[in-house]
Amino acid sequence: MLWGAAALMVTWGVFMSWRVIPYWSIATIDMASSGLIVGAATLIAANLIITRELRNQMPETLAALPVRAPARTRAAVLITPLVTMVPVTAAILVQLTSLRVGTTVGAGRFDAYALVTGVVVVALSAVIGIALGRWLPTLIAPGIALFVLGAAMVLGLAAWLLPLVFVSGIPVELSRPSGWHLVYIVALVFLVGAVALLRHGPRPGPATIAAAATVFALGATVLGGQGQHKAFAAASTQHCERRGEVTYCAFPPYVPWIGLWQQAVEPVVAAVPPAARHALPEIRQRVYDWRRFPREKLARPAVRPDQTWGRNGGETASRRILAAQVAAAVTGLPWDEMDSGGYLPTCDARGQARTVVALWLAEHVERQHLPSSIDTFNQEGDRKIGSIPRSDMGWVDYGPAELGYARRLLADPGAERRIWAHWDVLTNPKSTVSQVIPLLGLSVQPASGRPPAGEEPCA
Repeated sequence: MLWGAAALMVTWGVFMSWRVIPYWSIATIDMASSGLIVGAATLIAANLIITRELRNQMPETLAALPVRAPARTRAAVLITPLVTMVPVTAAILVQLTSLRVGTTVGAGRFDAYALVTGVVVVALSAVIGIALGRWLPTLIAPGIALFVLGAAMVLGLAAWLLPLVFVSGIPVELSRPSGWHLVYIVALVFLVGAVALLRHGPRPGPATIAAAATVFALGATVLGGQGQHKAFAAASTQHCERRGEVTYCAFPPYVPWIGLWQQAVEPVVAAVPPAARHALPEIRQRVYDWRRFPREKLARPAVRPDQTWGRNGGETASRRILAAQVAAAVTGLPWDEMDSGGYLPTCDARGQARTVVALWLAEHVERQHLPSSIDTFNQEGDRKIGSIPRSDMGWVDYGPAELGYARRLLADPGAERRIWAHWDVLTNPKSTVSQVIPLLGLSVQPASGRPPAGEEPCA
């Protein structure tokens, strides 16, 4: 059971993280959290081990042996946690190794305490299973315990008093009392183990261990500051630096990623005529949770990468999206994805000359894709009411004709000279593709068709 759970833990963890560079402050917590899969199997297995004394005529068999129930409970409490920590440790090491593959530049603080806590939680699960087997010797007790514990963790009830503290994926460094929480979990292992032994009557040894473990658990809770998470996300806390002709701003844990952003931005910048580079946007990191971190007002336009970046093939999409949004911004298209917590309305950029230029710029970095469709639902979220296009530029819609023109320009050695010479005309929102075909030296190809109903042209 334990090794099967460990295999499931590794499979799930590697699948979910394989194409994303780890943010270590969250990745370590995620690895420890996935250890709960092994912890659940451990609780059930330990409970079955201790309650088998009551099944299949085992009471008669054990009555003939010199070793009594207190000694068997003591042996289970001492040995079972140690044995069960082996598969979860192996699983965490495999996950940790997988996170290193393809990760050239990490972000965040590696929290070793969280990983050790994930191992010790499995030991705690073992002694909980044993204690339940002694005090509530029924097969449904482990299931009820797992349901109550899982519901409490999902609902966030008294989070720090739970075996594992979950943290939402916010993009800043966390002030977590992970060291004190580890002390707290270790104390719980001794406390629950002593409670299992006290089932056989009050004895000085288990009573003393239970009292000392309670003191350590309470002390760790107080010294850990009740496990409240503190974060900083104001714009003033971002680290900004000028690289070439672009300013990059990132939250402190993500500063090493500026080099990755620069690799996706510089080819676009190099293809923009020098006289137009004053319109280059900043690259300023944004956050996901708009309710917790409201959008700050910026002095100048900014393209806003989030707190993820790809690896093992996923970096292609990350580079493509960032390049597309920089290209859209410098050509005057509405590149941003969100506005004050809500999505911007989709606009139609078909037939506009600047759309072709923006795609040509972005194709210097990665091959661009046609917009995909995103389903939309009613306010209750229970009924689909339609679909809207979604492109790498955000909510800018375009078609195969514009992408085809851009690729033909990219293959033309003289295209850059012509685009630079007519930049102002090409990026004018009123200029159409049909009007600038002679300036670009292209032949006309079929248009991209009509936009979805209700979609306004991009202003």
